[in-house]
Amino acid sequence: MYWLEEQISTSSTGPATFKLANDIVHAKNLKSFWIPHSLAYKAYMWKDVGFDAVAFQPNYFFGELGYDKLKDASNIAKQYGMTNELEFDDRMVNDSVFRERFVDYLNSGVETGLVQPSIYRTRQQMYCFAMPRHCKKHIT
Repeated sequence: MYWLEEQISTSSTGPATFKLANDIVHAKNLKSFWIPHSLAYKAYMWKDVGFDAVAFQPNYFFGELGYDKLKDASNIAKQYGMTNELEFDDRMVNDSVFRERFVDYLNSGVETGLVQPSIYRTRQQMYCFAMPRHCKKHIT
């Protein structure tokens, strides 16, 4: 099960609510997955509240952030036993700036030893990236 909220609630019952939800998921023999954003409150508590796997969301692809931001996110993810979310969208197909940001994700994973990014959106973007001749949009 994917938990949509990107941070643990700052209320006094926030962590307990996450734990209860994950206990219910596990009682049904399911796994839970979470993608907290890079400034998420108490993201480091993911194991304590019962998530099975977590991908840290660097928010690097969508903004004009320096490469250090991505490396920092990778190091934080590694420190707390997470991986990084591999963020991208259709712009990586036609826009060299966004293509470079995508490549930066891959490079930072190698450089920091965090080489197992999770993929959240893939179908059309990965197809276009791999098979540009067969896609309506071509890599330029």
